[in-house]
Amino acid sequence: MTDAPGRQESPLKEPAQAPLLTAPFVLLILAFFLGLCNMAVFFNFYACLIANGVEAGTAGFLLGLFSLTALLVRPFISPLIHPGNALPWIGLGAAGMILCLGGYTLGHEPLFIAIIRAAHGLSFVVMVTAVISSTVGVISPQRSGLAFGIMSIVNLLPFAIIPALVEFGLSHGLTQANIYMLAAASTALVFPLLLVIKRLHTRTASAENGEKAIPTRREIMDNFKRADIILALSLGAVAYLCFAIIFMFLKSYGPTIGVEKVSPFFALATVSMIGIRLASAALFDRWNKVRLCTGALIFVGLMFLLLQSTRSQWSFYASGALLGLGWGVAMPVIMAIVFNLSEPRLRAFNTNMMIEMVDLGYFLGPFLGGLVVSSYGYSVLFFIMSAVSIIFGLLALRLAGKV
Repeated sequence: MTDAPGRQESPLKEPAQAPLLTAPFVLLILAFFLGLCNMAVFFNFYACLIANGVEAGTAGFLLGLFSLTALLVRPFISPLIHPGNALPWIGLGAAGMILCLGGYTLGHEPLFIAIIRAAHGLSFVVMVTAVISSTVGVISPQRSGLAFGIMSIVNLLPFAIIPALVEFGLSHGLTQANIYMLAAASTALVFPLLLVIKRLHTRTASAENGEKAIPTRREIMDNFKRADIILALSLGAVAYLCFAIIFMFLKSYGPTIGVEKVSPFFALATVSMIGIRLASAALFDRWNKVRLCTGALIFVGLMFLLLQSTRSQWSFYASGALLGLGWGVAMPVIMAIVFNLSEPRLRAFNTNMMIEMVDLGYFLGPFLGGLVVSSYGYSVLFFIMSAVSIIFGLLALRLAGKV
């Protein structure tokens, strides 16, 4: 592996340093939010499947099929989508999601639902990959920390807002089918956003130069030969693996230490993540990103040790708030590191590979965590995750001077 390929003149100009909150950025962030709402609206999908007579194991598979599709498809479509051609892809993905949301209302047979889930996951990954690619085209490297801080906040909002809205609707006479149709209607708001963006002529690469903006196979292979890129992506995988372990296993861990109600843990973690990003996002570009990443991952590792040793309800909840602080810094900073390390032509591709690391974490978390818990218990699992987070936090220092 090499640290970086020989740098060549890029046909895409570097984004000039400019105010981040431009109309294109804000509109694309709104589209990003609408896309993520398609995931959040399914927070009760497992319970709905069980209520409709689907066997528990099959229901779990159907629930995960959405993310599995995204994990498998993203590496193949990411090289095809760039800031110059992203808008039509966004529209295509949004149209597919609208059709799929309507499809959920037509039947409950497992095979039918599997087809809908796979198609929905495909449409979702197309839209979100294109939104991210287009957004990358309007971010200046000097504002990457703030940009990804904002994006990471938006990433959390649907999961904080949508479940409450769905529960409110269901308790006031709406059916689950009504919920899906309302979600489809909200997704349709993407199309007027696209029209406004197109009229602003803000794409960083023109349609005529679209082919030149697509990374070549050689460029992608050289990209994955770079030790710094692989390390930065690995940092993201570790951060989200740690998060997935908590998300998937906390409910079953709580009762083993006498804590039956774990929802305050997640609420405090979410508030901490949003709070630290709101308070510090602008500082992510002023402070050394590598040191921030190292400190945040080491802090997360230490909080796993706290969670492992806690035996009281209040220290259990406190560990949630503290873990939220660590994740609140680590996740957007790692995204910014990947962005800044990347060649301009590969920024959209590598940013989408970072999202691939998110899906990888959510896939490996329950798989590896289940193996460890079944054989050795929760204490060993949390100790392993503590060690992994601390080790990769220290490894991040190898990126010093490159960002």
